[in-house]
Amino acid sequence: MQEHKIFYDESNHSDYNLSLGSKVTVLGATSLPSSELAPINQVVKDLKHQFNHKKEIKWTKLIQNQMGLETAR
Repeated sequence: MQEHKIFYDESNHSDYNLSLGSKVTVLGATSLPSSELAPINQVVKDLKHQFNHKKEIKWTKLIQNQMGLETAR
């Protein structure tokens, strides 16, 4: 049996704000075979280096010179 890794995240969980007009928390998840993790990690590291992004990638907080990061491959 092949081992898989599962990654999940939530949105709007800890930063609930009445001005957003939403009381909803959204959960998302994806899984992949463990054997595919190393190449994906390398691509993410390369993109973070290319766009000089040192922290966790949060799409809503990218600064202008990093905006190509969301569509880069």
